[in-house]
Amino acid sequence: MLTTIQKLLPQLRNRHSEFAPALQMKTILYVEDDEHDIFFLARAFSMQAPDLRMENVTSVADAVEYLSGKNQFSDRKEYPLPDLVVSDVSIPGGSGFELVRWIRQNPQLKKTPVILLTGTAEQLQVEKAESTGAECCLEKSSDFQQLLAKIRKFLNLD
Repeated sequence: MLTTIQKLLPQLRNRHSEFAPALQMKTILYVEDDEHDIFFLARAFSMQAPDLRMENVTSVADAVEYLSGKNQFSDRKEYPLPDLVVSDVSIPGGSGFELVRWIRQNPQLKKTPVILLTGTAEQLQVEKAESTGAECCLEKSSDFQQLLAKIRKFLNLD
């Protein structure tokens, strides 16, 4: 079932296409269940990063389906493989750490950069994120510029 925010994403995505041709757009898979966080990141992308397309899923199971191209995510034109994954550490059906491990074990996806987000980026969580194969672990904040800088770095867009 789609959340209210997920229903709005196509409208935000259409705003992207006004500024950047679809062939140049990079796709970010955002694994997050909090509607406020989804809304703010989608809004920030549409306003500050029109060359980035955000797709959202709300659980580990949905992320695995999306990344595998199964069920509702089978149309790769509609749901392209992501160039980067941004995931909350605490998500329904598992954790961001488990998702990173799954991605790293998948031959088609293992080189996909992953950024984990957490309420508090304590050193132990940062180390755990890096040991599971994430590129970095950032604290969730209203500082979209820090996240955007990391995204652009890992996508070689800077």
